[in-house]
Parts: sequence; structure tokens; C-alpha cells
Amino acid sequence: MPVPAPNETLALRTFWWVLLAVSISIVLWFTLIPQSSVRSTNLIPFSQSARAFRALIRSPQPLDHPALPFLVVQVIGNVAAFVPIGFGAAGLFWLKKRWRTLGRALLLGCFLSVFIELAQLLIPTRATDIDDVIFNTAGAGLGALVLLFLFRKTGRAGTVV
Repeated sequence: MPVPAPNETLALRTFWWVLLAVSISIVLWFTLIPQSSVRSTNLIPFSQSARAFRALIRSPQPLDHPALPFLVVQVIGNVAAFVPIGFGAAGLFWLKKRWRTLGRALLLGCFLSVFIELAQLLIPTRATDIDDVIFNTAGAGLGALVLLFLFRKTGRAGTVV
């Protein structure tokens, strides 16, 4: 008996909605609460990240360099924060054509990230960075790819192979 796609039963559809809602709520909480950092705006892709990466690889002690925590938060943190969103979106928007499922997850991740960055412009103690949009969208895509990989043989999310 074939197993239904994630959006074919009420229980599975509810699961994907809850996963997506909880993931988005957590991301919104952490990205929109005021911080004590200095307000900044970066609209040049990878300018700060590339500078920090160059400083890190040139450092004789990279593990002690102040660029390391910045890169961990900037790159790994932003990607990781959106992986559950992409995973949930791919499950919720599951389509027979996998690239469309991936595309919808990427669009949701990108739109959500752009919304967050625009909202952060209005919060005096938050920073706005174009890199966040890029890394967040990549994280959503990675999450969707994980779901697509897990269910690659069946062509539908319902049984893990």
C-alpha cells in the first residue's frame, strides 16, 4: 500500500504546519528582539564575511581570533536557523516535481529573510545584512534538500528509505 505524501492526510499536513510555524516563530523571536549591539546596515554581499574569513585564515591562532565567533554566527548560525523552515516548507508544499518543491521552500526562506531584514531596519538595536538573506535562503534550500534526499526513492515524503 503506497504511503501518502505529506500533504495528503490531515495528520501529516498538521505536522508540517506545526513544524513550520514553530520554526518560523523561533527564528522571528531571535531575530526581532532588541539587542545591545550597535546598529549597522550592510548591503554589499559578502563584504564583512569575506573580510572576517580572510582575517581568520591569516591569523597565526585562528581559534582565538575574534572573527571566528562572528563567522560561526553569521554563516553557520544563519544557515542552521533556516534548515527546519526549508524542511517544513518542503513537506508542506510537497509536489511531484522535486525542483518545484525546492523552489517553493527557497522562496519562502528568501521572503521570510527579506521580511526579517526589513523589520530589523526599524529596530534601533538590530543590524541589517544582505548576507543574512543569502545564508538564510541557503539554509532553507538545504532543509528542503534534506527532505528530498530522505524521500528520494519513493518520490513522496511518507517513508524514509
